Order: sequence, then C-alpha cells, then structure tokens
Amino acid sequence: MKTILTLGAALVLTACASTEDRYPTTGPSTSAPTPLAYNAVGDGWQLMIRDSGMTFQTTQGLATSDPYVDFLPSPNGDTYQGSKITAIVNRQGCALEGYDTTTYPHTVTVTVNNQTLTGCGGPPNGNDREPY
Repeated sequence: MKTILTLGAALVLTACASTEDRYPTTGPSTSAPTPLAYNAVGDGWQLMIRDSGMTFQTTQGLATSDPYVDFLPSPNGDTYQGSKITAIVNRQGCALEGYDTTTYPHTVTVTVNNQTLTGCGGPPNGNDREPY
C-alpha cells in the first residue's frame, strides 16, 4: 500500500510541474521547420522553399533554383539563405493589394539576381510555425 501511495504522489507532483520543467526551452531553434516548407508570393512572382531547396519563378518565365538552404533564425523573423536566393521573413501580417483577400502571416523580402522584391508568405498549410 505504501508503494502505491508513493507512486501516486510522484505522479501528482509530475502532473503539477510546470511545462517549463517538462519542456525546457533553450532559445530559438537554429534549424528550419521539419519538413521544411514555406511559400511566398508577390506582384508577378512566387517562391517555394522545401527540403530540396528554393525555387523562384516569375510570371514572365524567369525561374531560378537554389539547392542549398541555410536557415538563420532571429527574434523578429528568419532568413533562408541560398547561394542564389535569399528570403527574409518578418513576422508581420501581409496582404497583396489588388489580388485577393488573403492575409498572410509574414512579410517576405526576396533577393534574387541582384533584385530585391517584397511580398507575403507563410507555411503552405496556412498555420504559423512554433516557436516565434
């Protein structure tokens, strides 16, 4: 009986422990969300980021792929850095004027071929990723 009471008390104490005790935080992650998936759009362009790399396309037919993606987190947003494409994601809501009523969770700045473009983005499933 004493063993059962001791075991029960241990379970109660574990259940009462704060989530910080059970899930310690060590600061921002230095790895990208897994699986890596992010979409961004702008006036006449789109960017897809996947585990296999980044693909940038314009409505005029320009397409550039970058097989290497380095994920650099920061408190206000993240950077996806490739050898040809850089995407800076800011955690600020965004909508494309004149296109549709979609509100995206992020403002995105893309640099490709020495040209900087601004648009909107978010994960393809429509949910922002944790932690932010």
